[in-house]
Parts: sequence; C-alpha cells; structure tokens
Amino acid sequence: MKGKVKVLTFASLIILLVLPSISFINRSRGYTLTFADFDALFVQSSECFIVIGDSSVKKEEIGLYPAGTIDTMAAVLLVRAPRDWKTFPIYSNGTVLHVILDTNDFFINQIEPFGFTSWVPTNSSVISVGGPLVSTMTNYYMRENGDPSAPVKIEVDQQSGTVVFRSKSGVSTSIGFNEINSSHDMFVIQVFEDSNGRSILIAAGAGGYGTYAAGWFFKNVVYNNPSFSGDSYLVVEWTDLNLDHEPNHWDYWRIVFSETGGSSSIWRQ
Repeated sequence: MKGKVKVLTFASLIILLVLPSISFINRSRGYTLTFADFDALFVQSSECFIVIGDSSVKKEEIGLYPAGTIDTMAAVLLVRAPRDWKTFPIYSNGTVLHVILDTNDFFINQIEPFGFTSWVPTNSSVISVGGPLVSTMTNYYMRENGDPSAPVKIEVDQQSGTVVFRSKSGVSTSIGFNEINSSHDMFVIQVFEDSNGRSILIAAGAGGYGTYAAGWFFKNVVYNNPSFSGDSYLVVEWTDLNLDHEPNHWDYWRIVFSETGGSSSIWRQ
C-alpha cells in the first residue's frame, strides 16, 4: 500500500500540528444533514477523508485544472474549527483523518465521472476543498454523470463571463470573471449525504481566494453557531475591506442565500 499512496506532506504536517485527540462515537445517518451535524458525522466518524486539489500537476487531460496552493490553507482552517479531532498518524491502522490529493488514484478514480475507489468505505465522511474546475471530488458531486448530490452547483457560463451558484430549488446568483480576485470572491459551504451514504462537506469558491474565505468563514462563523445549525448550505460573497488579501473579521461578508431561503443578510463581527 505504501507504494501506491501519495501523502500530502505539506498540508499533513501543518494539520498534524494543530489537531488534538478525541474518543470514538457512532456515526448517525438517515436525515437531511445540517451544519449542526458536523461533529457527529465528521469529527467523530470512523474515517474522514480531506480531499485537496493537486496544485503540482496539470489535469487538463481529465478536463480539470491545477488547484491553487491557497486551497491548502482553506483545508487547514476547516480542520482547525473543531478542537477535538482524533489523533494521527495518517494512513495507519485506526486513523480517522486522511489527507489526500485529488490526483491520488489509490483513493480516487481518475476516469470520468471520477468518484472513490473501493478502498474508501461507504460509511466514511469526506471534506472536499476547491471548486469543480480544480477538484475531482467537488466536480464529481456537481456533475449529472457523477453523483449530483450537492444541493448547490457551481457552473461556469462562458457566454456571460460569470460563475453561477445554483441550488436544486432554483435559487441562483453569479459573480463575473472580472470580479474574482484576491480581495473579492464568492463561495459555497454545503453539507449533504451522497448516494452511498457518505457525509460530504464541500467548501468551494468561484476562485481560489473564495475557497480560502470559505475555510475561514466555516471555522470562525458557521462552526458551532446556533444561527447556522439548521442550514445545509450557505452561498456567501466576500469582500476584503482592509485589502490585506486575507479573510478576517474586518471584511464584508454577505450571505446571498442559504438552504432556509436566505435574506441577503450581512454578517459582521
């Protein structure tokens, strides 16, 4: 197995430094997932796979592009939200947390429509970081010929020059290509159950900084916040007001829509 497994060294080392340990509890299923379920279904699951888009290789041959290294920072923020992840080491017996690249063919099929190999248990949980143009896992859950379980899809409209966020209920919003940069972006955070019963969380921006902002927003605003406990997804616009190219409390965060209908509300500390 060691010969086939590609370990994400940089992200793994960072995450290893920030994760303490917890005890096991049983994973529950059978209802519409919300952010309130994150601890029970991800932190305390038997196995959780964090899938990060590979930034070191070209993926045009499978219709995708290299991910930005900024996606790794989003993953670090996401897993730092809980204070009680179980202990490492990665890929050893009894581990709960696997950090893998989306080009790792030991875990992820590299032939459309992608999806997990037989090595990944159907009762595991998955955190996919990055949008459908750079992450095979996010792409898989947003494609009709994959497992289109994601309640919000991200679509690229070349004709209008926009990235569209569209929910299954028909609510949509968009951001122009020329509006996406290191100080302004849009993202979705969503949790759901796929067709095999896995608990899935996707954090994906229109651009790389949107994904980074999604990780920050989940860690600092959504996680363990009763105001969002009943939501399954949030689509948020981020504007870097202090122009430091980092998501933080000083920025402008507009919730464009959510599973409960949304009201274009604004979150500020």
